[in-house]
Amino acid sequence: MPIYTFRATRPGGAVPGRLRNLAMKKFLDMIFKPTNRRVRILVGAVLVGLGFVQITQSLATREQAVKKLVTLDDTVLLTGDAARLEKIRNLAETDHLALLKMGLAQFQQRGIPSYTCTFVKRERIRGKLGKEQHIDVKFREKPFSVAMKWTKNPPLGDALVFVDGKFKNSDGRSQMVVRPAAKLLQKLTGGSVLRLPDGRDALKSTLRPCTYFGFQNGLKSL
Repeated sequence: MPIYTFRATRPGGAVPGRLRNLAMKKFLDMIFKPTNRRVRILVGAVLVGLGFVQITQSLATREQAVKKLVTLDDTVLLTGDAARLEKIRNLAETDHLALLKMGLAQFQQRGIPSYTCTFVKRERIRGKLGKEQHIDVKFREKPFSVAMKWTKNPPLGDALVFVDGKFKNSDGRSQMVVRPAAKLLQKLTGGSVLRLPDGRDALKSTLRPCTYFGFQNGLKSL
């Protein structure tokens, strides 16, 4: 975790009011800015086609048991059960489908209502391989809600929010709130536009709409 130091002084040791206020603002922003200090949980050792994503849980649900950090090839697992780790290794080598089912069952058993993650994807759309995209995601199961903010190589929109049942169009379908990536378009649109998740504009830059997002949806679709 980076350490920030704020120093604002002038001859004689006094701190100018303007600089002091600026330093205090930065300090408060640093304190209240969301962090990733949440416990990582295992939801599947191998997600074929999706890769591996570290997800975070609320500190309130942190398990008291001491966990052993284990490296399985390039994947970091948190487990304190040697027998379970061996089972995961065996399934990863011999039965991928059973491993996926195991991950899905564990996820459903834990009943995780929400999580945050960094989603990394690279897709081939209409025969053209696109650039790797990095997306900060906040997800909630009920009501189905997803917020995405692109931090690397955004498409036409660099942020979106979708909540099932909200922002319905004339046909009664829920729409995304999308922020255009271009500053000019942000000014022209007032900062955001409404679009269908599976609409033509949305599918120009992705293979699957945001309504397909989530560990359960991903595992079930394989």
